[in-house]
Amino acid sequence: MKNKIKIWVALCVAACSITFSACDEDNDFGYNGKLSLNYLGIKQASEIWDGAQCNIVTALKEPQEGEVQKVKNFNYRLNLALYQNRKAEKDATVDLVIASDSLKKAIALVGTSSVYTVYADAELLPEEYYNLSASKMELSAGSKKSEEVELNVYSTKLIALVQDEWKKNMTFVLPVQIQNSTSYSINDKTNTMMFFFNVTYVDPGEEYFADGEGVPDDHELEGGYKLVWHDEFNGTGAPNAEMWR
Repeated sequence: MKNKIKIWVALCVAACSITFSACDEDNDFGYNGKLSLNYLGIKQASEIWDGAQCNIVTALKEPQEGEVQKVKNFNYRLNLALYQNRKAEKDATVDLVIASDSLKKAIALVGTSSVYTVYADAELLPEEYYNLSASKMELSAGSKKSEEVELNVYSTKLIALVQDEWKKNMTFVLPVQIQNSTSYSINDKTNTMMFFFNVTYVDPGEEYFADGEGVPDDHELEGGYKLVWHDEFNGTGAPNAEMWR
């Protein structure tokens, strides 16, 4: 019996020695498959990717009388880049397109997930209200990013469209996407940027007048500023219904 126990212990020790020896010799625990991380994407999309979407939201509204700052045209610059900003080993060219089908799919999914709520009542931004400086993006071998492609949206014209034609609050979306890579695969998570333009309609009939009490409307302020409207709430009861809603 004792001899059998000794033999069993010896076999266990030998097995453990073989196991530990094998682990020492094979110390590479990394993934040895053919997974490629050389995926192309829009560099700015990878920077804002939140796990579900790559959205840029801009609020636009007609400036009110007396506002010093006027609405400026929207400007954004895009680059093509590899995943994790890897240096390209070969040239790559992609088409830069307006992916209207992608927008239609997102709009169709409104109500199925909170991710798609922002697309409720959205409209594709009409082509006469924006300009892309190029229809292709090129990443050269040895580079980490392509030259810039510039997107310009004519904000003042877009506001005028809402004020003169739609006459209601509007959400316009411009889905910019890369397609048809000449080399490397395209990352489907960072291949599209959704540019949202939420335009607030201002009813031109809504003119508010001060209550005529307290500081006069033409009161000069420091720095050359002039008070153009005020309400001191000097009356009694509810605020003036002609001025406040």
